[in-house]
Amino acid sequence: MNDVLYAYYQECRQTMPVDATLVFLESHNGMELAGNLFAIARELTTQPAYQHLRICVCCLQDHLRSLQALCAHYGMQRITFVIRESREYLEALATAGTLFTDVAFHPLFLKRSGQRCIATWHGTPLKTLGFDYMADEYVVGNQKRGFTLADLLIMPNVYTWERIEHSYQLEGMVHARIVYGGSPRNSVFFDEERRNALRHSLGVADKRVIAYLPTWRGKVIDVDARAQSEQLQALLEEIDDRLDDDMVLWAKLHRLNHQQLQLGHLRHIVAFPQGLDTYDVLNAADVLVSDYSSVLFDFACTRRKIVLFCYDYRQYVRQRGCYFDPAQLPFPLCTDVDSLVDALRSPDGWEDAAFVQRFVAHDSLHACRNLCAHIFGGPKLHEVRQPVDPTRRVLCFVGELNKGKETDALFHYLRETFGADRCFITYMNHLFKTHYERLWQFPFACQVPMYMYQGYYAHFLPQERIALEKIRRSIAEGKEVDAAAEETLAEQGRREYRRYLYENTYDRFVRCGGLDIESLKWFAVFPKEKWLILQENMLEKAGRHPEYAYFLKRAMGRADRIGYANEALARRSVRLLGSFTCQQQILSLYPDETEGM
Repeated sequence: MNDVLYAYYQECRQTMPVDATLVFLESHNGMELAGNLFAIARELTTQPAYQHLRICVCCLQDHLRSLQALCAHYGMQRITFVIRESREYLEALATAGTLFTDVAFHPLFLKRSGQRCIATWHGTPLKTLGFDYMADEYVVGNQKRGFTLADLLIMPNVYTWERIEHSYQLEGMVHARIVYGGSPRNSVFFDEERRNALRHSLGVADKRVIAYLPTWRGKVIDVDARAQSEQLQALLEEIDDRLDDDMVLWAKLHRLNHQQLQLGHLRHIVAFPQGLDTYDVLNAADVLVSDYSSVLFDFACTRRKIVLFCYDYRQYVRQRGCYFDPAQLPFPLCTDVDSLVDALRSPDGWEDAAFVQRFVAHDSLHACRNLCAHIFGGPKLHEVRQPVDPTRRVLCFVGELNKGKETDALFHYLRETFGADRCFITYMNHLFKTHYERLWQFPFACQVPMYMYQGYYAHFLPQERIALEKIRRSIAEGKEVDAAAEETLAEQGRREYRRYLYENTYDRFVRCGGLDIESLKWFAVFPKEKWLILQENMLEKAGRHPEYAYFLKRAMGRADRIGYANEALARRSVRLLGSFTCQQQILSLYPDETEGM
């Protein structure tokens, strides 16, 4: 997103009122309209009770025609599609009274008064996610932010929320209410009339229909799309040879696999029916074959046969990671084609009351209808409120995390000083790519990545960039900084602080490492106690760059406490930056070094 579009988004926020009748839905960042959000959109566009609402759906340009055709097929005529990051998209993002997402909101989104955010997520997790899954490092920051923005969380079961809360380190950070009312997308599984009609229209009324929905594996086990497709091609050809003539297998594969597979010559295996909602089609199936996908939990509410085809079982569980062993599930686990075909031919059915109660007890025919009524003024469902955390909360900005004595000293200081408090560390999101092993040295702290967007740390309006450049020129020329320019830049700092951290509150802000202008602005924004820990690398950078010295000095002037790494650094700081009246402390962060000038 360029500066022009970002400026337009802020203009919309400032000049256009929130429209309580506008509902905005963004499914998987605009790549599709599927799952829970498809079910909700269908309910809102086809039921008379919601005719007063305007429904707006985000999509990518390449997906527009297919999504339009999908919605037309289901009679969802009242949808306005907006292309992600277009002007129309930004207008909807800025003015919609109700916003839905099943992954996360746009990184630049800043909720306004009168807007409510609803997060549905997209499945019961078997495989690891969030901070538990290291390959998710670059998206985890915005996904975590999405949960903290939400006013209402729609969860299929308590287990799912417990896993999300832990894996995204959300304990004490979420203010949303939670509804365990069943997954909206699973309501279709209770519509037997629809199931029979679709089987007839697809020409499989007299067939035993097997739906195959495997998990994409490429990123985790270092199998590229081509290699994975070749492996799948061989497996499908072997399966096709073994299936009975009354069987048909619908294969729904990842788009990268789908493009490279050849299914036309197979007798029993065809591509998953196109142009229809995935769960609508899945309802027509008699058997689900999957592996580690959350779809198995959804399909379980049908009580129909489920088979796990985990041909890479040991490798996947070891390298990708799962929250529990798939072998513990009440479904046959097959690691080769022979055992898979034997399982498909075995008697149907399964019974596990504990599994049903844990994962699908809330699913029903009217789950989606009841949820929409709950949100838009009808009968209310039970809401679970999150407990208030009474522990003192400390927010620590930890800088660049470069290897060296400064970072090593920082680890020790934070652990010893704030170990008894609820400690949150915040950092620029890209550091998780380059220094994640350093971040894991904070086992006592909750991580709050400041999610960037397309390489940007902070976002500026044109007038704010002008103000920053004006300040820089004044500093370089040794002139007094214009007060109006400072206030303009301060407003940018306040806005970005809210974007990074939004509704989360902290009792103390501790800025520890590195030297950047953006986090130094927080000393003018943070409403409570502010500490600044000065280390050698910070003072060295300030000595080389007058503008950093200026902003560091401004932050130190607003600090309630300044801690110096050692006494020598304190003396050098006075010579470079002057003295301050706040509480000051010599920390002796580098005890093995001989102090000197």
